[in-house]
Amino acid sequence: MKANTTYLLFIFLFITLSCSTPEEIDPIEEETPIDTPQLTLTYPLQDEEVHYCCFTLEWEDSENEGEYRVQLSKSSYTQNILFDTIVSETSLEFPTTLLPSEEYYWKVIPKNLDESQSGIFRIFDYIEKLNRSYVASINSYSWMLLEGSTDTTHQTNLKIFRGDNNMITYETDHTHFQPNLPFKEERHEDFVLFEIDHGYPLDSDYLKYFFDNDSIFIYSASGGNGGGGSTTIKAVYD
Repeated sequence: MKANTTYLLFIFLFITLSCSTPEEIDPIEEETPIDTPQLTLTYPLQDEEVHYCCFTLEWEDSENEGEYRVQLSKSSYTQNILFDTIVSETSLEFPTTLLPSEEYYWKVIPKNLDESQSGIFRIFDYIEKLNRSYVASINSYSWMLLEGSTDTTHQTNLKIFRGDNNMITYETDHTHFQPNLPFKEERHEDFVLFEIDHGYPLDSDYLKYFFDNDSIFIYSASGGNGGGGSTTIKAVYD
């Protein structure tokens, strides 16, 4: 009798366990990984304006690859490459000059990595920036071989504007209309230069715009064996 009772109890437990519904276990939700780029361009930022020279391209690399290919072009990231070099740092002081008001494309490619970052930046349009009227000081100096020299300083109204063929020009109340001054592709850390090269030391015309103190300096000179003169104009962009 006891054996039958044990057998019936076993059958009861088997049926009970077979019919019970197991607790549902919530599946573990996997977090969607954030696609963070390893390489990030930090300067210049997209569509940022920079000076025509003496600036530094900068980027960040979370993996610190240590060697990068840097390219610069005018039309696209893969065509008409103007500059192509390899560096071992996450920055590059750009070694040459770029044309004002132009747009440039740049690309950084880490070594041994199928990833790159590209961007676009622009060079300041200095003529557009300086295109206005200023209160300026003007110094006029002249000399004649037999008559001596004169030296006068006045306050004048200086007008700077865009001339022919995208050159810069100026006029004042104390001078005649000045010639168009083309951009000079020389590397100057402190200023941008517009100059006519006459090829003769006593004949020169140039305009300098200094970045740090927003000052404008214009100089014009001409002369010969019998005499000559010069004009110096100073103004501040404010």
